[in-house]
Amino acid sequence: ISGQKGRNMEKTLILYEGKYGHSEKTAKILQESLPDARCLPASEAPERLDDVTNLLLVFGFLAYDTAQVLKPYLKAHQEELKDKFIGVVGVGLAKQALPAFLKIIQEPMGREADGSWFVMGGYRIEQLTPEDKELLEEFWGKRGVPLTYQLHFQEENVRCIAEEIRKKLEL
Repeated sequence: ISGQKGRNMEKTLILYEGKYGHSEKTAKILQESLPDARCLPASEAPERLDDVTNLLLVFGFLAYDTAQVLKPYLKAHQEELKDKFIGVVGVGLAKQALPAFLKIIQEPMGREADGSWFVMGGYRIEQLTPEDKELLEEFWGKRGVPLTYQLHFQEENVRCIAEEIRKKLEL
């Protein structure tokens, strides 16, 4: 991207997808911290990405339900994504799972992300869908741990990630 204006003159689009609110909350905190950023649920992603230079994908990862809207969108826009900065922010319960979920999102992009970050999410048992509850009971049960309330989201962590992204984008 040499010879072009710095990224601070360019637009950032934040697309988010998740089930329990932490991806949306993360995306909105990032939007507040990044100049010229707009934030949309993945289901409302624009048809074209002409005016976007930096794309941030924020998604909660939970087994097979990961990025169900984002994956086909990214696949359909592979050509447009080639020359954009793409950052991925995974929201979940285990940072060590992020590399596996990055593969899930990078395959439809047709390329690797330029940066990735992890945000600790969580869930309230009463908010889980029956399918998610069953999946998590099986997951925790294999580890000899009962399904319990998991809420670890911290806004300050997201603000630190936003600062890292600002530096990476030279904003």
